[in-house]
Amino acid sequence: MKKIITNGIILLICGIFLEINCRRIKIIDKLGRWEVQFSDTLGSLMGVDFVDETYGWVVGASGIILHTTDGGSNWFPQSSGVSVNLNAVDFIDRSIGWIVGDEGVILYTKDGGLNWETQESGTELDLIDVCFVDNKNGWIIGGAEDPCSPEGIILNTKDGGKNWKIQMNTKEGRLEGITFVNSNKGWVVGRSGGPSFSSGWILHTNNGGKKWVTQKEKVGEWLMDVFFIDENYGWAVGMKGCILHTHNGGKDWEPQESGTEEILNSIVFSDKYNGCIVGTKMVSGSDYRKLTILYTSDRGKNWDIREIDVGTVWTNLTDVCFVNSSCGWAVGYSPLIILHYER
Repeated sequence: MKKIITNGIILLICGIFLEINCRRIKIIDKLGRWEVQFSDTLGSLMGVDFVDETYGWVVGASGIILHTTDGGSNWFPQSSGVSVNLNAVDFIDRSIGWIVGDEGVILYTKDGGLNWETQESGTELDLIDVCFVDNKNGWIIGGAEDPCSPEGIILNTKDGGKNWKIQMNTKEGRLEGITFVNSNKGWVVGRSGGPSFSSGWILHTNNGGKKWVTQKEKVGEWLMDVFFIDENYGWAVGMKGCILHTHNGGKDWEPQESGTEEILNSIVFSDKYNGCIVGTKMVSGSDYRKLTILYTSDRGKNWDIREIDVGTVWTNLTDVCFVNSSCGWAVGYSPLIILHYER
């Protein structure tokens, strides 16, 4: 779901987190501290990426891009030049990065976002996620605006986005998440069907996307994101608290116990042991003021749930990024929200 950002976002854009319409909450436990910063207004942030502990970007509805150079203490706007929803961001260093959005939008910068230029995607489908392994090789996935539509797409570039080519069109469902560990090996997850009959599936390539094969199909549960720390260890997450794990590159996928029935939207690992998942409160009877955050320090053998009360209703965490096991960020909406974790 996507919301339209109202004028209240100006408070966040100006970096005035602790002034009018905003407040800061700190939750400290044995694992570390979550710091929640949010505006008292409707807003949508869909993607976050940091290249180190100080330089990061977040993107969201109506073409919004925010950038920080001090770990999130201050956020400042960057001009995207577009008004569509921006869904994901990926930087390979402090200068070079890409953003993808609805209606086939691809943005590129080589100066840290001071200037963003469009790249031709060759499609009008919504672009949901982007992954680059270096300044040349990258992939983008997406699908139809209706998430229940069977239409999905994979794009690839070998020249930094000067030319994007369609690697795969599918009628199996919309693609939601992508990860590559090198220029050859990558994984994609997607979903198809509506609430009455839904399925999620995992695709894999070992030749840069020249050929994609289905590794796993899980009827009844949409899959929303996938992350691999290397060629062997990976995780996929989705509906009804679904967590799948592989230790052999996807030859075998086994469930892990999440301890929740919520929708899990995004997953990241900083190493083989330490990982974080964020999600959406969608289960009947849930306390909609609380954020769903899961953390593991043992490869997912045990997932520890953190429910953070942010004092408002219907808060959705959409993306998470960790630069190491002690430093990470998550974003979401209703209200627009940025969280910072440190230990």
